[in-house]
Amino acid sequence: MSQLSYAVTTFDLWPYVVT
Repeated sequence: MSQLSYAVTTFDLWPYVVT
């Protein structure tokens, strides 16, 4: 389930990375 946590974190930081 580590991948799931990683995906959630990545998607959560997506807006910050794009901006």
